[in-house]
Amino acid sequence: NAFSSVLAFSNASPERAAEVEKFQHLLVRLMSMLYGSALTDVSELDDTSMEFLDFTGLSDTSLSFLKDAHFKSEVVLQWIQKLIAEGAASDIIKIAPPILSRVYNQLGNGIVLLNNAQKLNEFPVPFPVAQVLVFMLMLHWIFTVLVCASTADSPVYAFFEAFVVVIIYWSVHYIAEELEQPFGSDPNDLPIAEMQFDMNRSLQDLMSAEARDVPSFDFDRDWHGQLETKVISLDVHLTRVRKMVTGEIAPTRQTLIGKTSGKPGAKPRSRLTKIAMTMARRQSAE
Repeated sequence: NAFSSVLAFSNASPERAAEVEKFQHLLVRLMSMLYGSALTDVSELDDTSMEFLDFTGLSDTSLSFLKDAHFKSEVVLQWIQKLIAEGAASDIIKIAPPILSRVYNQLGNGIVLLNNAQKLNEFPVPFPVAQVLVFMLMLHWIFTVLVCASTADSPVYAFFEAFVVVIIYWSVHYIAEELEQPFGSDPNDLPIAEMQFDMNRSLQDLMSAEARDVPSFDFDRDWHGQLETKVISLDVHLTRVRKMVTGEIAPTRQTLIGKTSGKPGAKPRSRLTKIAMTMARRQSAE
């Protein structure tokens, strides 16, 4: 959201187009680097290879410094904040400072959440606590078998009762072990590489010209003034529009094909409004 806001706040003047383009391309690469380095900081992956937007052209001195940084994500975040501040000072970002401050707040909230995630990696459950829990589970296992064997009338019932009780507690224990470190490479851990891949796809979509420009609107007062609503499948409609753009079907007016959800211009009524109208009709009938 912070990246999208900065793109929206960029100066739209044609005279600054070259500077704005350079600024945006540097920012998008730093955002990709920030997300990837953040995932690397909190993960325990043996192979830290991830997909990044090509950052060829960045200063070799800066990248060399980043190699030895304690937390790479904090350094990249500092670069991004400095870049935004310089962009605002040079009018590459043209927006009121109070509104721009929301971008810094979002970046700050993100690094706070990252620090919370790092606690899971750096501060595991204390070893004595984990050992005591395992020891108590083993005692529970033994005493459960003894109690069930002495109280149950049948060996089958004794086995079933002991098995169910013991397996439940041990299952909870092993689930807790899986949740203790979700940033590894086990099958049940978070898909770190896929998360970075999705982030890069989102950044690429936001950097496209169609995403940065507001869609044109062919306004027709008689048509659009009705505010008609219809129930449609957005994917189906967008597929139809794409076929018109590519020439697969004849271009027509982009009307929504679907079931009309109400009268033209009618506003949806809330549940309380409907109840009040029903009660009023009953009172008038009486």
